[in-house]
Amino acid sequence: MITLIQNLFIIKNGVLIFSQNFGECHSLPNDDLISSFLSVVDIFAKEITGATIETITFDQIHLFFHKDVRDTKILYIMIVDMDNDFNDVKDTILKISDFFYNLYSDILINFKGITTPYLVFGDLLAKKNILKENCGKYLKCVDCPNSSGDSTILEYIDLHRDPPLKKITNRVQGIQTIIEEE
Repeated sequence: MITLIQNLFIIKNGVLIFSQNFGECHSLPNDDLISSFLSVVDIFAKEITGATIETITFDQIHLFFHKDVRDTKILYIMIVDMDNDFNDVKDTILKISDFFYNLYSDILINFKGITTPYLVFGDLLAKKNILKENCGKYLKCVDCPNSSGDSTILEYIDLHRDPPLKKITNRVQGIQTIIEEE
């Protein structure tokens, strides 16, 4: 079963490297601020209890936290509706972390704060049927005022004006091609 989530954050060393709103009316006002806060909460919990946070439950939502054992500096956080099954959410966050790590492990090793390679990750999750929008449509709601638009990398990079990013762009396009061929 595909878990219906509101938001996904992927953080490395306290730096937000990927975030996406997957729900029609679930965009958050400042992804960087929220992810930084959640990262600090995770660190605080580790200091106080000796363990990482697995979930935080609010009235209408759950926040699921996951640290990848292959790189414990990567923190995955999913915000999901209350009606999602806990086991399904845990399975989904594991699939996301496996998929992300397998795609990007070679560039995560020397992460220096450049997040451009990860911009298309939400599109790739949808193409692999790991995640979809809460409303059941494809990734973005075109008419939704909360939508930030398509997360296609070509909309963020002008290849003719920024030649150093061409290598990264070619890599991401190669990943997209591999996913589409499967």
